[in-house]
Amino acid sequence: MDPASYSSTNSSVVARVRAADARAWEQFVELYGPLLFFWARRGGLNAADAADLTQDVFLAIARSIDRFDKAKGSLRGWMLTIVRNKVADHYRQRPAAVAGGGTEFLRRLQELPDAAEEAPEEQSQTQALFRRALAQVEAEFERRTWMAFWRVVVEGQDTAAVAADLGLSASSVRQAKSRVLRRLREQLGDWLPE
Repeated sequence: MDPASYSSTNSSVVARVRAADARAWEQFVELYGPLLFFWARRGGLNAADAADLTQDVFLAIARSIDRFDKAKGSLRGWMLTIVRNKVADHYRQRPAAVAGGGTEFLRRLQELPDAAEEAPEEQSQTQALFRRALAQVEAEFERRTWMAFWRVVVEGQDTAAVAADLGLSASSVRQAKSRVLRRLREQLGDWLPE
């Protein structure tokens, strides 16, 4: 995908989903589907029910994406709230699915993380999310730009050493890093810290 095809003010994946961009929706599903499935499983659902619930969550997101307001909360928190509500709906509709009654139901809902916390197993899900985002945006950059970013940010190499090795100026390496990080922030929204 050509990076020039993104407008500077409307390039986040959420903005592109709102604009009914089919490719953006595919990327959104690819990015967040595994995480939504993980949250559903963490809520006590079996794999088949978690897969169904993930589809229900995407349907809810599609129907309400225009109402998502970043100023009122994070994308992560918003999606997690939808998952929690769908898990609760699942158990309300299938009370026999929760052996032990209301106490077990509450325990399973409480196993879903708060938007502000991240358990170790969720950290691995977040890392997988970052890897998926990296894979999505890599093709948008020239090889040297990507390598400069990768070596400085991911591998933690010194900017000057990377610049010398790639035949770039240190300023060019910093610009490459900045461009790729900006694009990742657009793709991931509030998932990638400033």
